Amino acid sequence: MSQVTLLIAFICVRSSVWIDYSAFSYFEVVTICDLIMILAFYLVHLFRFYRVLTCISWPLSELLHYVIGTLLLLIASIVAASKSYSQSGLVAGAIFGFVATFLCLASVWLSYKISCVTQSTGELPLSVCRGLRKTPAQEQDSLSLALAVGNAPVLRRPCMTLVSSEVVSELRAWQKERGNP
Repeated sequence: MSQVTLLIAFICVRSSVWIDYSAFSYFEVVTICDLIMILAFYLVHLFRFYRVLTCISWPLSELLHYVIGTLLLLIASIVAASKSYSQSGLVAGAIFGFVATFLCLASVWLSYKISCVTQSTGELPLSVCRGLRKTPAQEQDSLSLALAVGNAPVLRRPCMTLVSSEVVSELRAWQKERGNP
């Protein structure tokens, strides 16, 4: 959604009569660069380039992009609003710039919340991945089974490998063969 508002802000400013060349050229540069970078991150996620380029911390780079881009967009919108002098196209461009700033802030918040908070440890309990609510006895049973083979009952990659009922029965059979109750 922020891409649309950035594009509308750019078109509004570009099609208006400029009063201050430097202020509005700065606004155009910021909106177009921010739009291009957002589209670049979408392409990275769409074509899954983050799997190929593992040397880059993609959540961190996306967070830094949104923070810096939002700050520059806020400055550009303030400058554009102060230099518009009641020109309707320039005022509309500044308003859409402020709306895009708000949407980029929301995107920063959601990106941080999804990337950094829920995956801060990189581990999810099996019951969370399965969407099941286990009783404490079932949790203890899966804990003892996992400890019998030396694995903790958490997934290192969320929801990638789930313990199926066949695996649990094989673990129980293996545990009985070893003489562990």
